[in-house]
Amino acid sequence: PLQDSCSAHAQGREGEFPGKKPRKVLPVRSTVFLILRDRQGHVLLQQRPASGIWGGLWCFPELDSVEAAAPWCRDRLGREPSATLQGSPFRHTFSHYHLDIQPLHVQLALQPEAVMEASDQLWYNVQKPLEIGLAAPVARLLASL
Repeated sequence: PLQDSCSAHAQGREGEFPGKKPRKVLPVRSTVFLILRDRQGHVLLQQRPASGIWGGLWCFPELDSVEAAAPWCRDRLGREPSATLQGSPFRHTFSHYHLDIQPLHVQLALQPEAVMEASDQLWYNVQKPLEIGLAAPVARLLASL
């Protein structure tokens, strides 16, 4: 529609002028969200450090790989997982990178042995949700449980 009033078009010089700036290619990182449920269906959440990504918000424990889930459960909870199921991976985009997230649903057959004294973790009741700050992808996954 602006072609008639465009002097560059009238002179056949459209290619000499810059177009849209190409989008910056964002780096991609990946993580595994450990969606750990106890026998009552509560989900383990951990509070993130105050600084950094999702500062102070509650999230699932994060792992580098799916294979790290069983050792994590043994070390942190004193229990083996009774069942695991990989959920559908998805991408969450920040201003400076993409985060590819692989949800890993893990069920504990027995209650955790380890006493949870740390104030930076809790068993979240999905049926009676607390009003706590949740990272956006965590809130989305909790809503789907």
